[in-house]
Order: sequence, then structure tokens, then C-alpha cells
Amino acid sequence: MARPPRTAPPLPPTPLPPTTGLPTVSAVLVVKDEEAVLRACLEALAWADEVVVYDTGSSDGTLAIAHELADRVVEGYWDDDFGAARNRALAHATGEWVLSVDADEVFSGDPARVRRQLARSTAGLRTLMLLDERGHVDGADIALPRLFRRTAYRWVGALHESPVPLPGSGTADVSQPLPGVGVRHSGYRQDVLVSRDKVARNVAISRAELEDGLAAGVTGPRLAQLHVNLARSLVLTGRHAEVLEHAGRALDAGAAGYPLTVLAQAAIMAAAALPDEDAVDRWLDVWEGATAQAAFPLRTRALVARRRDRPGTAVEVLERMPTVTVGDAGARVDRRDLADVAVWAYAALGRPRDAQRVALEAVETGRVVGRPGELLAAVGERTVATLVARVPDEAWVRWAAACAADGSPGARAFLAAMQAHRPTSGAVLQAAAVLAPEMDLEEAVAWSAHLRRAGVPDGCPLVVLAADPGAPVRDRALAGALAWDVYRDERALAALEGALALVAPGDAPALAAELELVAPGLVSAGA
Repeated sequence: MARPPRTAPPLPPTPLPPTTGLPTVSAVLVVKDEEAVLRACLEALAWADEVVVYDTGSSDGTLAIAHELADRVVEGYWDDDFGAARNRALAHATGEWVLSVDADEVFSGDPARVRRQLARSTAGLRTLMLLDERGHVDGADIALPRLFRRTAYRWVGALHESPVPLPGSGTADVSQPLPGVGVRHSGYRQDVLVSRDKVARNVAISRAELEDGLAAGVTGPRLAQLHVNLARSLVLTGRHAEVLEHAGRALDAGAAGYPLTVLAQAAIMAAAALPDEDAVDRWLDVWEGATAQAAFPLRTRALVARRRDRPGTAVEVLERMPTVTVGDAGARVDRRDLADVAVWAYAALGRPRDAQRVALEAVETGRVVGRPGELLAAVGERTVATLVARVPDEAWVRWAAACAADGSPGARAFLAAMQAHRPTSGAVLQAAAVLAPEMDLEEAVAWSAHLRRAGVPDGCPLVVLAADPGAPVRDRALAGALAWDVYRDERALAALEGALALVAPGDAPALAAELELVAPGLVSAGA
């Protein structure tokens, strides 16, 4: 349900009171003319304790969407300084933690998991992974500094701004990743967007050119090119139906060659955003028929088949692709970069040997094959053990980071296979410490032993589990008892005491019996 608009309170705002014993989170955005993407962004942030939108002068429907879905909307101003704008927005936030999101980004992750991890965070700044359109970790392994303690950080930099700790805040300028959490661009990648002024300018110019051409009676290729120009200019405005309208007119006017290939890609983007799956298929056919380098549209076909859960189509498309294709302008398509799609498709079709073959080929060339947890589910633990043994040294750290970013039970099992192959790997142990809040009791026991043997007691998963307010009380108590009995970790005693205070009277005798088994005499001794 949409939340009603609220009037911004006088500054300084009153901090949000915690309602669950877990940290409060304020989502904060700086926006201008973002009506095409803002709704998806704000709907994905509905879990936050508050959403603050700072508008720098929108003239479209941005403010209406913001008032519908945000808790606090501030009609601010723009002074050519991104850092300053973010700080003005930050002044209206009241949560303990601030999640900074751009309007063309969609949050992806488990909010309850975020809060649990923040509750025990030793860092003031957490990074979120940049996800591609499939929700996978971006190939560039980009981590975005987007979640930080409100009272400890401020933004610095007019361009390419970043949050830095305030003097005297007691917060070191270090960050930790937040496993399983990321932001996905909703069809508008920052690295390809131009300014909104340029977009509006290009639309106005191309529309005027088309109107002049129609008035002059132009036909054929020239008319087709005018429709192509307008369709491409409209893509970044979010007017998807209008893109398809002009794309169709360009095709009718005889668009061909390179203009048709770029037009087809613009039309596919618009059709997918509507969504209009029939139009996606029609324009994929147009693209493939217009180019001599079919690998480019075939790559898109494979991704579309994955999104539609059609493994047979994905396999048929991938098997038509050459291994490597280099376009005239130097763009490159490598079928092995789609290994995650191929592994999923072969596994879904009951062809495990093909799935294993594709995964092995990709791993040996240094690729990270999608999400480690999904890969393990597709090929099985025995094959994962083989894959891990074939990971090149230069890709080892990226695989460990992918496990930490994934955070699923399958990813943790994948990481355990990595540890079994290289027991002293620092990258694996670091990933395990990051994943400690996700572990069950059995995993915590095993990884605590690995980490302590390596001289890393601070990330002990048993201690983390014992202090986890979201974990079952039984598991917390047993974890605390084990951490004290085996490692004499003083932190475990306080955590155990807190867990025992939450035990229901009817459950106390059974839990006491279990504690006596794992740590004889501990509870009776008054711990």
C-alpha cells in the first residue's frame, strides 16, 4: 500500500525510535526528473523505516511519485555539487543507518538480513554490490559505498562523491561488504546516461527534424533515418510506447543496415520495459536479420530465454553462437561469458554432463560463473570440488568474493569446498568472516575452528551467532557455550547470558541438558 506524504519536520529531525531492537534505516535519494524510474526504486525501498527524497528541481511527475511513496519529500535546489546535494538530503534523515540510492537503481536483498548484520556491524560503512540486469554481480565486481552510520559520515566531492568519516566520529575510513545485497540499475546504467538536458535537447532536435522532413515530403531511407533518430532519443525518456511507434515507422520506411541494428536494440529495450514480449521477439528477429554478426542478437536471445525460464530455447540459441565474435567496431561477444545461462539450461534439461563441461571450461578460463550457490545447485557438490581445483590463481579471490556477495547456503557450501582445497587461503577466510551472520550452528562450529587456527578470532562465527538477536535462542545459547568452553572467548559469556534470559520456562530444562553436554558445568556455574 502506498504511504501518504508527510511534511518534513523542522531540522534537526528527531531520530527514529527503534521498534524491533534492530537498527533503523533511512533510505535517501537525490532526484531530478526521474519519473521514468523512480517508482520502481521507491517500491523496492518500502521496507526502510523512512524514505527521504530530496528533489533538485523536477519539472515532470517526479514529485507526485515521491509524495505517493516516500515519507519525506524535500523540494530543494541544485548548485552543481553532488556531494553538497547529498548532504542536504542527509540532513533530513533520522535513522541510525543511511542507505543512499540513486533513482535509477533498485535495491536487491533481504531487508531482515540487512538489519541483523547492521546490528552487529563493527564498521561504519558497508558496500553493496552493483548487479547487472540479471541480478548477478556485475562483471567488473564493483562495490558501491552506500550504507553508513548517519552520525559518522558526510559526503565529499562535487563529482564522483563518496562518504567519508567525520572528524572525531571515532570511525575508521574502512568498509565491509554486505553479503547478498546489491543495487540493480532499472534499465538505465549510469555509465551510458547523458545529462537530462542533453536528452531533452536531442529529443527536441530529432522531433523537429522529423516534422520538417514530413512537411517537405521526404520518403525512403531519409524518412527512415529521421524516425530512427527520434526513437533512439526517446529511449532514455522512458516513453517506451513512443519508441516502438517510431521504430515501426522507420522499418516501414525501409530502414536497413547499421541504422536498423541500432534501432532494433533500442526497440528491444523499450519492449522489455513495457513489457511487450511479442515485440521483444519481433525486434530480435529484425536485429538478427539485419546483421552479419548474429552473435550479438543471439546473446540477447539467450538472456531473454533465461528470464522467461525457457532452458530449451537458451540451449538452442547458445549452440548457434560461435565461441568468440568481434564486431566491426571492436565490440566482443564471448559465449563463455554466458556460462551461467548455459549451466542453468543444461541442468534444467537433465543434461548434467553438458552443464559440468560448460562450467569447467568457464572456470579454467578464469571466469566466475554466475552466483556460486546457483552453480552448486546446478552441478552438485562433487563437481564443485572438481571446479574449485581448476580455478586459476588469478581468479581465486574473485570466486571467494562472489561467495561472500551471494551469501546463500549454496554459496557457503561452495566456499567450504574452496577451504577444503586451500585450507589457509586468506581470501576464503575473509569471505567466511563476512558470511558469519548467515551461518547455522553446524557451519559456525566448523568455520570458527578454521578461523581460529588461522589466528582470526575476531570473526568467530560462534560468537557472532551467540550475539545474533534474530537467531533462534537455542542456537544462540549453544553457540555461546561452545565458544566459551572451546576457546574461552569472554564475548561468548555475555552473549550466552543474553540468550538465556530469553528462554521460555517450558524450554529451559531441555536446553539446560543440551548445554551440559556441550559445556559441562557451565550453566550450573552461573554463566
